[in-house]
Formats: sequence, structure tokens, C-alpha cells
Amino acid sequence: MSCPSVYRTHVASSALAITSWRGPRWGPVWAILVAHTESERGPLAVTSIGASIRESRTARGWSQARLADALNEVAGHATLDRHYVARWERNARKPGYYWLPHIERVLSVDLHGTAPDPAGSSSEDDDMRRRTLLGLVDGSVLDSAAKGLEPVRRQLDAALDGPVTEDDATEWERAVDRYSRLVNRFPAEQVLPGLLIGLDEVRGQLETASGDLWLRLLGVCALLSGLAATSLVGAGCWSDAERYWRTAQRAARFSEDRVVRCLVASDRAVFGIYMPGGNPATLLGIADEALAWGEGTISKGTANALSARAQVLSLLGDRAGAYAALATLETVFEQLDGGWPEPRLCHVRSFVYSHVGSARESAAAQDQALAKYPCPLSPGAVQVQMHRARSIIASGDPTQGVRHIVTMLEKIGPSFRHGYVGTSAEFALHALPEKARSLSGVQRARELISEKVAL
Repeated sequence: MSCPSVYRTHVASSALAITSWRGPRWGPVWAILVAHTESERGPLAVTSIGASIRESRTARGWSQARLADALNEVAGHATLDRHYVARWERNARKPGYYWLPHIERVLSVDLHGTAPDPAGSSSEDDDMRRRTLLGLVDGSVLDSAAKGLEPVRRQLDAALDGPVTEDDATEWERAVDRYSRLVNRFPAEQVLPGLLIGLDEVRGQLETASGDLWLRLLGVCALLSGLAATSLVGAGCWSDAERYWRTAQRAARFSEDRVVRCLVASDRAVFGIYMPGGNPATLLGIADEALAWGEGTISKGTANALSARAQVLSLLGDRAGAYAALATLETVFEQLDGGWPEPRLCHVRSFVYSHVGSARESAAAQDQALAKYPCPLSPGAVQVQMHRARSIIASGDPTQGVRHIVTMLEKIGPSFRHGYVGTSAEFALHALPEKARSLSGVQRARELISEKVAL
């Protein structure tokens, strides 16, 4: 896998952020897209669907942000946020032909008979199509548009150069939050380019900042570096990930922010589980270090550290220790009151029970975790399927377990087979008894895991 190309292509990939560029070549593309959709779905009558979306969403107990994330996940790109959903529900905008089938799929609702209002949806719907098609049309259009984007923006930033302010630091902290919701949901080749551009920009501002602003920007650098490392782990770029983890921890140390240090250390403990050669004792030490920085407070970092402890101890076969860490994590989760994602808690339960729990416990935990993923082929959902494969093997059916691993790997794109998913598959394969390790499916699984992907 040629990971360094990530850095060479980050300017081109940043073209996915275009939202207002227009050119004569795009008009026919929009017309073809709309005509094709109409031919597939038939004529649609214009009616309001805001209430239908809102009712279906609230019936599931989802926030507008949760629905936006689910739609991004099934669409395979990050262009939607809660503000779009709010506009749909207020009937200020109507979802276009692109989003209608995704909304129907995610909410299990029939919206046939509803269409976007041509006058009201043109700006928003064209914007969505443009973002999507920029990733689909021929490379010459994308490259030619991208080559001029970043230099122009950088020159404008230079012309607006001035002292770093509180607003700058606040905006970077918001950027960290946005990227934290993209990493692991989308392939590294989609997330890393923009993330690395941002990291380079904040590094430049760090050079001119001072005092408290300098410390805050150091915290931003630490968290962005940690997110870059996390994304690289997902892509299976182990050595690059290790370097970014070191940078993240160094920046966190200099930031003098205990919350940042707790977050970076706990993330490294969690995602280190999936890196080759990860030493369990070292990972437990990093998790304990994160808990120490948390000083007994209830925080995301504390939850991350406890999840790392539970999973590492289950890999070591320490059932009592893993269950104790999981029980403490569940208590912290309740006290965070929505501050830590429930799908992640269910994922940890699935991991722990699949390694040290009974067949009944593991099956229940896997079902509960899978129900939390709107897209059954998202990386998290496929990891849970690998937990299931391990349980099948442990129950005495290695042939079916291996078959399940291969089936799931074949269903997802090569970009998602490395990192977390690949290591989860290896965890399942490690449960095979000696005599079953020569099964033909084992070789096929490893071929799929090792398939090269150019970033």
C-alpha cells in the first residue's frame, strides 16, 4: 500500500468541498441525472414530506444530526449536516432526487409521490449533486478544477493575514469536532486530504500565536494529529499512523491541557488494538495513563480509556477484568448522558462478549450492536460481523465462520478491508483450531485483507 501518495493528492481531493463552482459542462450532467431518476421512479406528485421525515426520525429517537450522519453513511460521502435535515422538516427545502431513495432506505419510509419543488430546491439540490458528481466524473475535470483551488485560497488567506484571535482558536476547535465525526465513517482517501490541509494551516497559525492562544492551538494540533493517526490506522498505514500518534502525544503534552492529553492517550489505546504487534501490556499502560489524566472525571477520554481496557483484557482472556471494565464504562456512559455514542458502547460489548462471553451473550451483543448501524456494510457493522464469525468458529463450526468472514469482506470495498476490519477478521481467524487453518477460505480471506489500495 502506497500511503505517501495521500499527501501528494490532498489538493486534488479537496475539490470535493466545492459548493458553488459552475461551468457549461455540468448542465447536461444534471439533466441526465434527473431524467434517469424520473425514468426509474416514474412521475412524482409534489407534496410536502417534511412531516413524514420528522415523524419517522423522532419515532426512532434520532436527532437531526443523527439522521444526517446516517444519510452520509449510506451515500458514502460527507456532504449533509443537521441544517439540511432541519430545512427539509420545515419545508423550507425539499430533498432532491438524489436524497429521496437514501431517506426512504434509512427511515424505512415510502416517500413515493413526493418530489422536490423546482424553484425551491434548485440551489440546494444542485449543490448536493455537484459535490457528489465531482467525485464521479472523469479525472480530467476534477483535476483541472482542483489544481487552482488551494493556491487561490492560500493566497487569499495570506492577504487576510493578521494576528491569531480567540475566534480563530474557536473555529479550529469546531473543525476538530467536525473531523472527529468523519474519521472511521469514510475511507482515509476521502478524509485525510482535507484534514492534513487543516493541520498544515493551524501549524502556520501556531507560529505566530502566543500565550493562551498558543496553548489552545497546540491542543488543536494534538487532536487533529490524533485523528490523522486514527484514519491511517483505518487504512492499514501502520508506520504513518505511529508517527502521527507520537506527534499527537507530544503536542498534547506541550498544550498543558489534561483533557486533551486524556483524549489523545485514550484514542491511542483504543486504536492501537488494531495495529500489528500491539503489546497488550503497553496498551493497558496507555489506557491507565489516560485515566490518570482524566483525574477521575466523567469524560469522553475516560470512556475511551475504559473501552480500551475492556477490549484488551478480553483479548488476553481475562473475563473478570474485561467485565469489570465494561461495567464501569456502562456507568460512565449513563453519566455522560449522550456525550459518548451508544453505537460505540454496543460495539465494545460485542467485542468483549465475542472474545470471553458465552454464545448467548455474544449473539445478543452482536444483534444489539448491528441494530445501531443504519448501513449494514459500514466499517463498524462489518467489524461486528467479524465478531460474529469468531463466535461461529468458537461454537465449533470453523467452515461456516470462515465463509462468513469471506462473504463480508467481498461485500465491502477494498478501502475498508484494511485496518480495523482487516484486524477484526484476523482476530476471528486466530480462533480457528489448528486443523482448520488450512481451509481454502482462510487463504481467500487473507488475500482480500491484503489487497492493495492506492491512496
